[in-house]
Amino acid sequence: MAYQLNVDSTGLERGIKGSFAFPVACSKSSTNINDYDGHRFECHFHPEPELTLFLSGEMYYQVNDRVLLMHAGDAVFANSAVMH
Repeated sequence: MAYQLNVDSTGLERGIKGSFAFPVACSKSSTNINDYDGHRFECHFHPEPELTLFLSGEMYYQVNDRVLLMHAGDAVFANSAVMH
């Protein structure tokens, strides 16, 4: 089964991470990009900032108009309301 992000027509990701008082979500399990349709995430944004740590492999990661080649051990921070 392939997954998809739940985004509206503007790219806003639907759903709430954490709570209003503490908008943080953390998972001990990793998300494998290969489990998503087309082996990619749709570009999206949300009100919460996002920190992504790349555990293995490599992938291109887009933040606004910048495309970064990320490798295992790299991390990227996308601020709130930033398309990524």
